[in-house]
Amino acid sequence: MVWNDNETDRQIEQIINILEKQPELLNTGLNQPLKFHAREANLAVGQAQLMLVNEQETELFVLEIVPAEATAEDVGRLLAYVEWLGKTLLNIPVQQELSGQPNWYRSGSFKKLAKIQGIMLAHSFSEASLCAANACPNLFMRKYAFSLKITPADSE
Repeated sequence: MVWNDNETDRQIEQIINILEKQPELLNTGLNQPLKFHAREANLAVGQAQLMLVNEQETELFVLEIVPAEATAEDVGRLLAYVEWLGKTLLNIPVQQELSGQPNWYRSGSFKKLAKIQGIMLAHSFSEASLCAANACPNLFMRKYAFSLKITPADSE
């Protein structure tokens, strides 16, 4: 299927809305519950679609959604977000004033933050994307699929 920008944006927005309300859908293989932190966070290196934190707020997860097959370029973009956040957030002096920063930056306590990780959520993955991700232990690759069930109106 060929995606136009409106279809792609709409699908990504639907996924973000679902995950914002049900971040536990991403828990598979992470062995810890996640909670919503921010959406569409403007970073110096791009815009992170969704950010989540673990319950202890020691780990920040950046989510990149690809509505088709993820490429090595998609992995590179996510890795840029992860690395920039690590460079920026893990080095904040405790006394530093966060005023003037975007809302996502001020919306949480980063005092306990020890790790930044990425989650690539895609319909499928190219061989190159999987090879690139395997070289990055702080990236998690996850597939998604939607299903539709149609039943008679009078059934439950």
